[in-house]
Amino acid sequence: MVATSVGWVGAVGTVTAYALVSRRRLDANSMRFQTINVMGAGLLAVSAMSASNWPSMVSNLVWAAVGVHALVQARHALRAAVAERWRALRARRTSVHSTRGLPDDEVLLAA
Repeated sequence: MVATSVGWVGAVGTVTAYALVSRRRLDANSMRFQTINVMGAGLLAVSAMSASNWPSMVSNLVWAAVGVHALVQARHALRAAVAERWRALRARRTSVHSTRGLPDDEVLLAA
């Protein structure tokens, strides 16, 4: 009974995520979409395993692995974008202070 309920939650989650992407209310590359897919596939895999439905379990684990990979890639891209933005902000501050005639050591302290 619990495994069946878990499976239904997973199925509703993955179908809802797909419907939202199809209606362009959710981006297929978003972390939200990938998270819903990973959770849904994991729940479906648990349900399939409890019923000894091995092909379904394996396919859902592969589906979840693809989603986890996408989440890791998105996290790396987000961290790189934040780091680049931070570097640009620091460079801008440094150039503003250096145009005011501050010595280099004071520019570092001001940043």
